[in-house]
Amino acid sequence: MTKPDGTFTGIEHPYQKPHGLQIAPTINLRTDPRFRGFFEDYFQQGQMGSCVANATAACYLFELRKHNALNGIPGEAIVPSRLFIYYNARIAVSQNIADRGCFIRHAFRSLEKYGVCSEASWPYDRLKTNVKPPETCFQEALRHKISTHERLDVHRNAKGPDSTIDMDADGDNVLGNVLSCLTDCRPVVFSLTWKIGDAVWDKDGPNGMWQIHAMAKPRHSKVSLPKAAHAVLAIGYDDSSKYILCQNSMGVSKFLFWIPYDWITDFYATSDFWTMKISIQTPLGSH
Repeated sequence: MTKPDGTFTGIEHPYQKPHGLQIAPTINLRTDPRFRGFFEDYFQQGQMGSCVANATAACYLFELRKHNALNGIPGEAIVPSRLFIYYNARIAVSQNIADRGCFIRHAFRSLEKYGVCSEASWPYDRLKTNVKPPETCFQEALRHKISTHERLDVHRNAKGPDSTIDMDADGDNVLGNVLSCLTDCRPVVFSLTWKIGDAVWDKDGPNGMWQIHAMAKPRHSKVSLPKAAHAVLAIGYDDSSKYILCQNSMGVSKFLFWIPYDWITDFYATSDFWTMKISIQTPLGSH
């Protein structure tokens, strides 16, 4: 689970669209020939509230493999430890951690501050959910950092602006940022602040995949925010059908699914859109 976090502190960088970037009609980073094998088959969070760590790890793994491939860096990229990310994201808030989810912002900050060790070094073991990783993992993690993280929805917050017009403008801006980021081959971690379990699903989405139906509620219908939301990873879109392709962490079932644009543009349905970058100056993230 992810904790709804609409504030923008100014510590993070707002996302900036690359100058002159033309939005592609369709993007699928999983099937793009340039990036085949950059994602794992799937991540399974199991009974833990670690959706943020799972989505963040998948995002990092893609960026790392892309970074290494584009820069001719040899060696197999590590599969990042989801439990290492989950621990550091929670310890940033409280020393008394529990398996109650975490903020996407803190997961991304931890990758920039501490980095991440490999899953082989700190495996995904429910019995170690609240255990601090050993010092050897922290030393290993220093070689596997991100260089920056950016927020795509800096104006979206829990209270919202005073007018629906402002909300409409915000929604269009967030959607534009997401499409731009994906066109630029950068996955986006974000939070479904409405309960995904209450959504209507069918298997009539593009390419026969699972899809969530368009929202039945009027646009920007304010609802009581859940104590915990669910984080997923946006990895593509189809502009003709107006759907975003997402990657889940609940195992094979509905691992890939489509979500309508109107969930992205709605002020209260989604929030906390983040992306990351690994620069050439970053210490190598391979063995």
